[in-house]
Amino acid sequence: MRGASGVSGVSGVSGVSGLGRSRNVGGAVCAGVVALVIGSSVGDVLALPGGWDGFARSSVAWTWNPDFGTQLVADAAATAAGTARVMGKGEWGDHVFWELHGVQTLAGRTESSGLMSMGRGDPEQWRTAAADWRWSSPHQAQAHLLADRASLSLRAERVTIQVGRQPISLATCFFFTPNDFFAPFAADAFFRLYKPGVDAARAEVQIGMVSRVTALAVVGYERSEGAAWDDRPALDESAALVQGIGGWFGFEWAALAGRIPHFWVAGGSFQGEILDGELGVRFEGHHARPADDKAQLGARTEAALSLEHGVTPELQLIAEAFYHGAGATKPADYLAAGASGTAGNYLGRWYAALAANWQATPLTSVQVVAIGNLVDPSGMVASYVTWNLADETDASFGLAWPFGASSKLEGLSFDVGSEYGLAPRMVS
Repeated sequence: MRGASGVSGVSGVSGVSGLGRSRNVGGAVCAGVVALVIGSSVGDVLALPGGWDGFARSSVAWTWNPDFGTQLVADAAATAAGTARVMGKGEWGDHVFWELHGVQTLAGRTESSGLMSMGRGDPEQWRTAAADWRWSSPHQAQAHLLADRASLSLRAERVTIQVGRQPISLATCFFFTPNDFFAPFAADAFFRLYKPGVDAARAEVQIGMVSRVTALAVVGYERSEGAAWDDRPALDESAALVQGIGGWFGFEWAALAGRIPHFWVAGGSFQGEILDGELGVRFEGHHARPADDKAQLGARTEAALSLEHGVTPELQLIAEAFYHGAGATKPADYLAAGASGTAGNYLGRWYAALAANWQATPLTSVQVVAIGNLVDPSGMVASYVTWNLADETDASFGLAWPFGASSKLEGLSFDVGSEYGLAPRMVS
């Protein structure tokens, strides 16, 4: 449900949200297509050495929610979406490199999944609205045109400096990634081909074959009216981190420290294999303490542990556990946790996930995932089948089935039963 796609992931349809800046969706789509075509020609016009490529994705989904009365949305909805991405990258000489991704998304119905949407991370916090255009229509059609990546890199023998909109990942685990502060994928995200870019500067020094030190500065932006993000940089909403990585005892170890919005953080991670390579082990976590009076939560600790085992070359099993210090310990506190903006992608304190990835045939893969909130308890079981139809062309079918206690809406009182009990069932 993250990235440039209109429909992806388990939890439903992300689409393009926000305030509409025009009512003419058809014109917006035409303008977006023209912009992407023109953008793909910029390299030729400016004689930029490099290459251009494209990506297109279309999706349809049907969602229904037995608790629609507490969701304040329809009990069932059909959604269609499409995404076009033009990608360019190249170099000037031996040391200067550039990358540019333009994305146009068109989505039909994009209703919220209720409380589930409150805890979802927002990549727009880290991206200026000056490179982002949105349109909507009275019939719930929405269009979104943006520059998802636009960066320049300077590379010397051991030093790389990259400035501009770029994806930044500090994750070690797969489902739960507490150290990935910038536009992380949620655990229930299925489509992960393109991580959203953020406005940042990154400097990396390679010390050895594995060892390196990276300094990051990521720009955060002010909130405008309606709780949307705009193009005014804000120092207290920005982040600065230093990460060091090295290899010892057959494991890769990392330590990080710095400041994220309203918190000082220090943490680390490790990953490697034990039992003669039979079991992969990954860990990441950090401790955060308030850095200013805007922090809505006190000190907290976040940690995730992942175990991976290849049963056969075609079948891989993954199990993960997550301690979410910013999450609530009971459903009655979910509203406050979601509204605080510091709970990230999750509302509860403890989570777990199990997954099986099976390459059934050379052209067919199957993924089965179960994600659970251990506080409620509630969860979601999802299955995806992907077929390779032709060179660089895939088709997929997904089914997501959440379960958990129902919620109740009586007058102005909203009694939350469980987190995943609020999520819609989905076929896509």
